[in-house]
Amino acid sequence: MGYIEKESVGYCENTKELAFLGEGFPLFYNFLRYCIVMLATLILDDGIIGVLLSLNENKCTQVHRLLSGGAASELIDCQDNFSNKFAYINSVESVARTAIKITGFVAQLLLLIYFRDQQNKLAAYID
Repeated sequence: MGYIEKESVGYCENTKELAFLGEGFPLFYNFLRYCIVMLATLILDDGIIGVLLSLNENKCTQVHRLLSGGAASELIDCQDNFSNKFAYINSVESVARTAIKITGFVAQLLLLIYFRDQQNKLAAYID
């Protein structure tokens, strides 16, 4: 009986070279690769840019601006600390934040369409 030498398969491996293992292995590695790309896009879009927008503008900074100007229409108990600065409830819905949300949604949608097309092409190649 022959000995099969086991080698690890890297994420950057050409998925078409794994076709001898069956259809599932290349599709799985292709799925993992695209999951990493989609997560990176989501983190870049909603995570990093959303945090930067929260640093610059939130409801706590607006209240402190009103209080420092002398004309406060309503007093909100809002301390400008770390947790309040990044809390979603204190975020200000601006045009920039809305544009980023729409851009992120469209980017994820296009990535999913491209991923599905690539999976269908890979499945057709293997069969």
